[in-house]
Amino acid sequence: MLTLHDPSKPPCSFNGKDTAGGFGYLQPTGSCEATIVTNGSDQWANIDTGSSATNDCKTRLANIYANGPVVDIPVFDCIVKSTTGTPTGGIAGKDCTGAGASGAGSYYHIAGWAKFYISGYKIGGGPDTERPSRVGLAVPCSGAVRCLSGWFVRGPLAGAATVVPPTSGSNFGSYAVIPVG
Repeated sequence: MLTLHDPSKPPCSFNGKDTAGGFGYLQPTGSCEATIVTNGSDQWANIDTGSSATNDCKTRLANIYANGPVVDIPVFDCIVKSTTGTPTGGIAGKDCTGAGASGAGSYYHIAGWAKFYISGYKIGGGPDTERPSRVGLAVPCSGAVRCLSGWFVRGPLAGAATVVPPTSGSNFGSYAVIPVG
């Protein structure tokens, strides 16, 4: 699972980048899925230190690209190192600069969720890990860089029962439809 960083949301000041050894991936807990620990509106996700996507993720992303290129992506606003497991509470009082974070034992704080249309991607070093952009018809980045190309769209979050519904200021164009009662 990939994440996007929202550089307009302080206090994250890790130069608009991921932490060293993080590579933008969340720690998978299933078939290209990640568990995000929630405590009220607080959401934390463990960073995966691997620089390569799993085979499940390669297959799943290729299917998304081919059959329905809109995905729900977490947007983070803080990176912290934790020696005691998943952080608790919000980002208040935490060093969100990414200092001391280096992949293992590091966590993203999820500020909210965004709907993203994937037009192309490169998530590794081989042909099974990249697809050309539907717009420019070229792979959107090269070398050791990993990236998604596309644009943000509005719409309901998939599986809203498994995701904390967005609140004002954290919806990034997404919303949840949840049955009442």
